[in-house]
Amino acid sequence: MPLQDSRTDDQWSTMKDLAGILVFSVALLPTLPVVAADFPAISHAEKALIEVEGYLGCPAVILFRSGRLEMEPEGKGSGSILQIKGRIKILTEEGQRYGNLKLHHAFVSGFSGRTTLSDGTTQEVEKDRVLECQQTQPGNSCTTVVSMPGVEVGAIIDYQYSVKHPSILEFKPWLFQGRVPTLKSRIAYVIPAYIGAHPWIRAPQDLIDIKTDQLPSGRVVQATMRNMPDIPDEPLSFPIEDLSSQIVMLPTHYIVEDSGYPLLATWDYAAGMFYGDYDRFKKGRATKKRARALVKGKSESDKARTLFQWVRDSIELEPRLGVAVRASATVDQLIQDGRGTPTEKALLLQAMLDAVKIDADPVWVTYRSSGVADMRTPNPGWFDTTIVRAMINGLPVYLDPSDRRCGFSHLSPELEGTQALILGRRLPPMLVDAEVIDAFQGIRLGGSFDVGNAGVSTPYGRPDVAQGVDPVARRLVGGEQVAQLVTLPTTPFRASRRHASIELVLDHDGSVTGSGSLELTGNQAWFNMTRKDSTELNAHWQAWLEEALSTSEVNLTEATEDPANRRILVSWRLKQPLKDVAANEVSLQLSRPLGPITQPFDALTRYTPAFLEFTSRDELELSLAWSEGWVLDVVPEQWERQGFAGEAIATVKLDEDNRNLQYTRRVDFASQEFPDSDQLTDLVLLYDEAQQHDEQLLVFIRP
Repeated sequence: MPLQDSRTDDQWSTMKDLAGILVFSVALLPTLPVVAADFPAISHAEKALIEVEGYLGCPAVILFRSGRLEMEPEGKGSGSILQIKGRIKILTEEGQRYGNLKLHHAFVSGFSGRTTLSDGTTQEVEKDRVLECQQTQPGNSCTTVVSMPGVEVGAIIDYQYSVKHPSILEFKPWLFQGRVPTLKSRIAYVIPAYIGAHPWIRAPQDLIDIKTDQLPSGRVVQATMRNMPDIPDEPLSFPIEDLSSQIVMLPTHYIVEDSGYPLLATWDYAAGMFYGDYDRFKKGRATKKRARALVKGKSESDKARTLFQWVRDSIELEPRLGVAVRASATVDQLIQDGRGTPTEKALLLQAMLDAVKIDADPVWVTYRSSGVADMRTPNPGWFDTTIVRAMINGLPVYLDPSDRRCGFSHLSPELEGTQALILGRRLPPMLVDAEVIDAFQGIRLGGSFDVGNAGVSTPYGRPDVAQGVDPVARRLVGGEQVAQLVTLPTTPFRASRRHASIELVLDHDGSVTGSGSLELTGNQAWFNMTRKDSTELNAHWQAWLEEALSTSEVNLTEATEDPANRRILVSWRLKQPLKDVAANEVSLQLSRPLGPITQPFDALTRYTPAFLEFTSRDELELSLAWSEGWVLDVVPEQWERQGFAGEAIATVKLDEDNRNLQYTRRVDFASQEFPDSDQLTDLVLLYDEAQQHDEQLLVFIRP
């Protein structure tokens, strides 16, 4: 059955470049061996396919993508194995980019791939085409890129690999959609009889097919979706994890005889599953000794600041996401090796704070670019990593020792405003009575699952959050509370600022001289922080100034970074050479170096909601004097606007008698998310108005 799409051919042709055909989950193991494998035969229909009906000009198509996840295949405690297979066809020259497969998994093994050309010949993937651990943001995680051989129009790409994870407690959802259309996507969960599990679903009910097959040792739950439209990779878009149809089976409990042992029944139990490993990891005499020596004689706040900076800067980052710790790792070993994962660095900081009598707890967090987590459903797999909450002088302070661009008490915009889970220090009782087990039996043995209350996602709208785990599971709370859901603090847009101050003089000969300074604060400073030495830092900002001021005749005089206070200072001197100036006319673009702002929404039609990385403010103050003999010919119009997206005001004050001009410009991007059409329209208008204003020139002539 062909895919259907309401887009016209013209609408399709206006869309921007698509990227990232495959979206996977979890972090990365640094070795990806290449092995030989047999792939399913290519059908006549797949060979003959040259376009997808309703998607004229579509660069590629996912013919199928399937996964099989086995929970504890070798018995209790044996983790899980996910086997993934996929097939892609390249339809246009633009689609050849999808010959680079991107894997964002941990514990990958047994990769194999081949490219089948139009004439039937095949080329297998060689080891040298696997580019391992390409560092990315956020979280300094890694991506493995597999460069498939012989990719051309009409080529069919096959791939498969396995992901072995030591736990069943950190499952990410299976995404049914990608950046190009998908003809078939299927995930099968193989669940032992002694594990109770329940689906979390975010998908249109009438499009997802779920069935359960009973096995002697348990059951297989299989979910399939067909003929799924692509999710366009549009500028400033929500993460694909917010927009794709998806499912995950969550293990809620073990069943042993007539007793039940909760796993992910509640957040308290979910957190409790990790405390044994965390306590083992944090035990270390050398760590306590090191912490006390570092802060001897300091105040409480100075102790916390010193330990935070030491862990952040002294321990190198092992790029791996997730909230688990390595089985053999300890805090003492971490200090000795000088390297650890983000979660391990957070737990090291917590252990050092505890050693100097500062109350601190680990906090599970999710990067905003990973999608909004459904916190109503207990699942450690929602989280990307761990930070620390410390109580300093009675106030909570959040610390991320894995981001060297963040100072004490600062978080990246990837974490600001997101929901997080603080892990307390008391465990609930683990035994559940037989009445609750009877309730779980109905879930465990049912031949099918009722997804009637599982939440529905409208195409490319912001999805409703799924209900997830059965309400019975939510009542399995015993003892005192362990886990606490919180919303992380945010930086107001006024505090994430770019402020430029410039003084210029138009000389009699037509040259423009002057000086300027730029101050970045808050998230603007975080975003532009380089953490380079002085030579590299100066080279970076010299290149930035030459591009931002559109001239090579600029000399950087100072560039300093202050991560502790989220502040960057840059200053320069400017001389526009005579060869760039017409004999009797000089023009200046007053919005530089903060402008000109350009319109990012270049498509005629948009299909996804918009999202800014963070809110911010731009401020520009310019003073311009000119020599006698020059006359103003064109003066930019003033500008003022208010709306949901933000406010802006630009003014020009002239004193022609004294040959002086004062220009001020302020642009506020005050909102971050634009889920509905009216809000998005206002954002587009803000960019339109800013672009039109910034393109204006100030023109002098000599009569």
